[in-house]
Amino acid sequence: MDRRRRLAVVLKRGLAVAALALAACGEADVARPEDVAFTPADAPQIAREISWLADGADLRQHFLSEPAECAVLPEDFDAREAYEIGRAAFRSPLLLGGQAARLGVSCNTCHRGGRSNPDFQFPGASGAPGTADVTDAFFSEVRGDGEFNPVAIPDLADRAAAKIDRDAPGELEAFIRGLVVEEFAGDEPPPKVLDGLAAYVRAQRREACPETATVALDAGRRVDDLERAFAAAEALFEQR
Repeated sequence: MDRRRRLAVVLKRGLAVAALALAACGEADVARPEDVAFTPADAPQIAREISWLADGADLRQHFLSEPAECAVLPEDFDAREAYEIGRAAFRSPLLLGGQAARLGVSCNTCHRGGRSNPDFQFPGASGAPGTADVTDAFFSEVRGDGEFNPVAIPDLADRAAAKIDRDAPGELEAFIRGLVVEEFAGDEPPPKVLDGLAAYVRAQRREACPETATVALDAGRRVDDLERAFAAAEALFEQR
């Protein structure tokens, strides 16, 4: 059995646990085994994620699919490597640190697939679904302003709505660094990780959106994500 098939088998073994977690929230008809890519270790994270989804959110859709990425993949080898490093970091809660890391919150939590998350509604830090108070002291006291002012979570593919010029040298890197270190109390990201995150965000463009609005979070997708993350980690290690 090759590596991909072994990983797929391991990822599928958590079907029963995932089904119980979702059924407890009113989604008894969960999915066929071949559609699911959860392991028993995912159960605590699933329970946490349910707590920050808006009432009435389609749990089946949330856990079994995500918005399709709208990314223009770099053709240059080094640029593509940086993009993959950023993509992996974007999906890791360890990047943000503090309360976010403890809860399993990553950049991808609010910007699923590099897009947005209309079902996100974190207790005390969100108003309407799809909003977040970026100056809430729960995640970091650095930017805490003592006021409740949630804003809509932006779609990163919508460059026209961006607060900064993503193509200005160093501007996006400084913005992302502020989010990680000040907004979420994370550690200083290594330069290669920061460069990678900027490369990943810069690649998001509305015109690159595929015809299919969502992608299935099945075993194949999970294995692909794992392999891409492993490859990015190896590349980062080799650059040290």
